[in-house]
Amino acid sequence: MSVREIALYIDGQPVPSKAEQWRDVLNPATQEVVARVPFATRDEVDQAVASAKQAFVSWRKVSLAKRMRIMLKFQALVRDNTEELAALITEEHGKTLPDAEGEVGRGLEVIEHACSITSLQLGEIAENVASDVNVYSLHQPWGSAPASLPSIFPSCCLASCSPWPSPPAIRSS
Repeated sequence: MSVREIALYIDGQPVPSKAEQWRDVLNPATQEVVARVPFATRDEVDQAVASAKQAFVSWRKVSLAKRMRIMLKFQALVRDNTEELAALITEEHGKTLPDAEGEVGRGLEVIEHACSITSLQLGEIAENVASDVNVYSLHQPWGSAPASLPSIFPSCCLASCSPWPSPPAIRSS
């Protein structure tokens, strides 16, 4: 069996890493190396950060409705690929297949929440909170943020737990 080398994703594209250090991904049931992940180089991290900053310029202008449609497409992709995702979770994390399928289901629940987040992004207006004083709030995107994700719940990395940030963060910012 060949060992997969996991690519970095920069600008929405897989990018082979130039890293000198790699970590093996073991199948816990067999201790077989099933993949390798790179320790990204400083230049690769800088490239990813620059890409995220550039993407934010246009992403922050995407309407709430369009963001919801993007999350709905993501939800459909996860649902349509549940078996493959569960098989990867089983191979890389040692969970039983039914447990891994449940894991993907929990990730789908987070994505579903992200699809419905539009109402939480509405601003507020309070008129006359004091004489001739109105107060309002706006929810505006701030930009990209790094995340360190736990491997104990692998589909959370897909839907991101701790505290499950990715779909809501992508949807909101």
